[in-house]
Amino acid sequence: MRAVRLLRMTSLMPSRDEYLKLLQREFFPYVRGTGFKGSRVTLRRQRGEVIHVINVQGSSTADRCYLNLGVHLAFLPTEGGIVVSLSKIKEYECAFRRRVDPPSEYRFGWPYGRTPTEATDCLSKLVAAYKTQGEPYFARLADYPGSFDTVSPDDLHEPSPWSTLGATTPTLFLTFARIALHGGDVSRARDFARAGLEQAPRTATILHRLLQKILDSP
Repeated sequence: MRAVRLLRMTSLMPSRDEYLKLLQREFFPYVRGTGFKGSRVTLRRQRGEVIHVINVQGSSTADRCYLNLGVHLAFLPTEGGIVVSLSKIKEYECAFRRRVDPPSEYRFGWPYGRTPTEATDCLSKLVAAYKTQGEPYFARLADYPGSFDTVSPDDLHEPSPWSTLGATTPTLFLTFARIALHGGDVSRARDFARAGLEQAPRTATILHRLLQKILDSP
């Protein structure tokens, strides 16, 4: 495999930079073939209003990484209200986020490996996990409004199939209220806002204000 030959050039444990080279050779071409664009650690794909993001995040221990996925809608504010160009949006700024889970032997992320063989083995499992977890996730949230307009407030309460969108928090109710409002369905937006207010802690004053504003929409 080309990746093995690449790592045999060094006698050191594979580093983050070396692992990124493997990803750029063995994984990124695959996702670019499905419409993603970008380089280094973040790739994006936009189809109409829907934006998909793939991000490779290095761990603080510098010996492993995480594969993060994000989905955003062009008309939504970014997470935290940050104003960014949609062509540069980061995974953590997306309304919907999740990680691709590694197998049990990699409990704390995707290791770079201690040897070239371990590195390439980990990489092959990462690619396989993306295909079984990441691609269905993106497919589920691939179309606006179709992927979003059949969701109800009850669907967001765990356990539910929608829990794989990320943590089910009052912020998720706000997101769907905004989606409904954008589509002109004020009644449905109010239903999400009402459910979000029931879930939101009293200390989340900004969230309360935003939900209440939607609830009071004319």
